[in-house]
Amino acid sequence: MSQVRLKYKCITEIVGSDHLGILVLVNEDETLQVSIPCNKHATYDFSLRDFATPNCNRLLPEVLVRLLKSETDMHFEIRIEDIRKGEYLSRIYNMKTLEMVPIQIADAVLLSIISGIPIYIDEVLIRKQGAEFHKDSHGLKLPINALSLDMLEKAIDRAISEENYELASMLKEEIDHRKKNLQE
Repeated sequence: MSQVRLKYKCITEIVGSDHLGILVLVNEDETLQVSIPCNKHATYDFSLRDFATPNCNRLLPEVLVRLLKSETDMHFEIRIEDIRKGEYLSRIYNMKTLEMVPIQIADAVLLSIISGIPIYIDEVLIRKQGAEFHKDSHGLKLPINALSLDMLEKAIDRAISEENYELASMLKEEIDHRKKNLQE
């Protein structure tokens, strides 16, 4: 299974939402992007790092990374391996012991930024979930299966209020599909 290395590009808030954000990761040559929905807490955490907030180096994640680096000689990788029910599945791999630990995707990206741990995505997954990346673009493409149920329900309400019934129908199909799978 081939892996593609990613790097954090930016976080953007979703207009009209209650501080929901989209993390944008790009491949090394910045031709493909993966957009990851995140909650208001993650949006805040990333904005602190993006704007180099004073004393950020005293926050718990930064302190823990410094402690681990000073006390150990571990080599890790973060891998995004799949997407299920609108959530990317990611794990931290200890490359010496081959131990793996599941981690929420937003936390994995934040850890990668703070620690320098490389983050990879399965090549098949990025081809399926990724979109072309354009540096000067003002919009984001986000695969529908990357949205949580809550985000889908808010999007369907917005689509109906904007009389975009084709989009509302597509969103309803995705919601129905997920709810059916939950019952099985």
